Amino acid sequence: MGRKALALSFMTLMFLALTLLTTLAWADDGKGMIRGQVINKTAGGGPVGNLPVTLHIHQGTSLVEKRTAQADAAGAFQFTDLSATGSYSYTVSTYYQGVEYSSEPAGFAKDQTTLPVLLEVYEGTNSDAQVSVQRVHILANLVQGALQTSEFYIFQNTGDHTFIGSGEPITDEQRATLRFSLPRGAKNVEYGQGLEGVVFGGDVFTATTPILPGMQPVLFSYNLPLDPPTARFNRKLDYAVSNLSFLVPDVGQVITSTVLVARERMSGQGTNYLHLAGQNLARGTEVTVDFSNIPAKLPSVASPGPAATTEERSYTSTTDQSALYRVVLVGLGVLAVVIALGYALQRRRAQAVPTETARVVEDRASLILAIADLDDRYEAGDIGEEEYRAERAGLKRRLAAIMREK
Repeated sequence: MGRKALALSFMTLMFLALTLLTTLAWADDGKGMIRGQVINKTAGGGPVGNLPVTLHIHQGTSLVEKRTAQADAAGAFQFTDLSATGSYSYTVSTYYQGVEYSSEPAGFAKDQTTLPVLLEVYEGTNSDAQVSVQRVHILANLVQGALQTSEFYIFQNTGDHTFIGSGEPITDEQRATLRFSLPRGAKNVEYGQGLEGVVFGGDVFTATTPILPGMQPVLFSYNLPLDPPTARFNRKLDYAVSNLSFLVPDVGQVITSTVLVARERMSGQGTNYLHLAGQNLARGTEVTVDFSNIPAKLPSVASPGPAATTEERSYTSTTDQSALYRVVLVGLGVLAVVIALGYALQRRRAQAVPTETARVVEDRASLILAIADLDDRYEAGDIGEEEYRAERAGLKRRLAAIMREK
């Protein structure tokens, strides 16, 4: 079994085991009720009334039903005639000031018939003073003719307002909230989780993704030209970064950096990774990694998009993310779970509350894989566009809710 298949099987088995344990916990088919309230968590806020609230019902990773109710003047809402067997999970969502907010996924416990849900919303702000980058993981992969690079950011909003951007609107009356430059020569750019309303201009792209209080992931990838036996990765940081890791599978090459320091090698799914790291890096820092002794013979991996010249750069939107999610998850293998757990532990320590369980961490990875599998089914023509978009939106909503969990 190949490394990719092994990593996918490992993570899938973890998820299936957890799902099986949950499903077999009880078998009563009682009817449940969700009672909730929309609350503005910005200082001075309170209940928010008269908003439409949507209930998303999931079985495993599949969206099986959506319902809509109207919150009353006090922000209260309810949904009845729900399965309380434990086989389903539920999230509720609403739009407030043009931003979508979702509750954390929740399910009925044994003998529970009423499930309380708090749907938190926030006032918007044009200031990003409370927004920072806590962690960046850069995964580089050496293949024939290309250095396949994925960048995974964890943004943190420590305030009680949602950052909705500043300056003039760039699309649909929405302002830019995120801005990233690309290394020179980057091609086949793909963007995924955490990036909405993307607009490209030369070697820079912006996004209109609202930055809610809490943690928020951002993921994108690109290819850089590679001509062994040497290569150089160079990019200027667009944000100040508290912690940055650079990981690359060890195929016999040597990597050095004047900004990052060598760390102990990491391993996962039978692959060893060379590891460089840096802390408290200022915005504008030039991160350079020099490669030497790169083998002439490298794996041949199909690029995520058609070949492109520098002038004819190709971009892939969130409608085709299978390759991008798989590159990050399969490339890291078990490390994906370890890294996710690191985020969780750091966040829990900062907020002085109990550490989240391994199940939540594994659910994150499973949801990302479910998105990738859904993309594959859509590209193969197995499901229609309407079903695809609805199910994908539900999976992304659940993933975002878990990543923002406090």
